[in-house]
Amino acid sequence: MNPPLQKKHYVVLETQRLHKENKIILNQCMNFKNLNLHKTHLQLILQILFCTLSNFSHAKNSMSNLKNKVAIITGSTSGIGEGIAKMLSAAGAKTVINSVNSIEKGEKLAQELGNARYIQGNIALEEDCKRIITETACHFGQIDILINNAGQSLRNNGDILDISNDDFSQILNTNVVGTWCLIREALPYLKESGDGNIINITSCAGIDPASASSAIPYSIAKAAINHLTKFLAKHCGPEIRANAIAPGLIMTPRAENFSEAVNKFKNHTPIKRVGKPEDIAELVLAIIKSNYINGEIILADGGFSTV
Repeated sequence: MNPPLQKKHYVVLETQRLHKENKIILNQCMNFKNLNLHKTHLQLILQILFCTLSNFSHAKNSMSNLKNKVAIITGSTSGIGEGIAKMLSAAGAKTVINSVNSIEKGEKLAQELGNARYIQGNIALEEDCKRIITETACHFGQIDILINNAGQSLRNNGDILDISNDDFSQILNTNVVGTWCLIREALPYLKESGDGNIINITSCAGIDPASASSAIPYSIAKAAINHLTKFLAKHCGPEIRANAIAPGLIMTPRAENFSEAVNKFKNHTPIKRVGKPEDIAELVLAIIKSNYINGEIILADGGFSTV
């Protein structure tokens, strides 16, 4: 699994490509006095050079168009959350890395990304939600993007009669109440931003129960977050947009333990592969860039739901 290109790597590769494609034109422009060029030809060469350099500048800027944004990504020391954090950082955003455990890994990731900060916290605890938001605002001075990726699932429980109240409450408390609590604390800052983004990472299980029949409380919790997303989109505009991404099977460290499910997904998906964290991260970036997307639950399962 290759990490997304960082800004410096992207610029180097783009510079090399443009230099190769336009070497002849550049040489002609530098030595036009020694060339027997018609004035019209010289103007054409200069126009091509100008357009090429303009395209390069646009490509470079497109990688840093989030440089004035601050993004919180919960559950971001591995898997989808880590992929999103790397993608947004490469696009120029200041990022907050978060996890309940994996503190050392979170601190290391924040250091690698550069303009980032690790904040430990459990979204199932109200005091932690408040602290995550307060620390972010104090350190960076603003909050523009909230990616709710943290969540929890327990053992398989496809039989309704096997689900205990404790199991059900634990899943709903983390996935629904915890997510809501963090959103509530962040709303004033997102509203002040004027271009606030809430993106909830839910699941295809929250759309089609058949896709996760062995995780009933989890499916119900993700469906609740999908509905919450619609509610937020309706009531928090125009300063804030809210959307959700409902991934199918994504190859994360946790998914690697379920080889049978992975193979089944591969065989039944039209594109014959499972998703990568980068697939979801790219979709997050697209939602942020396109400010007309609001209130959407975007299914990203490689076409599995069509089979």
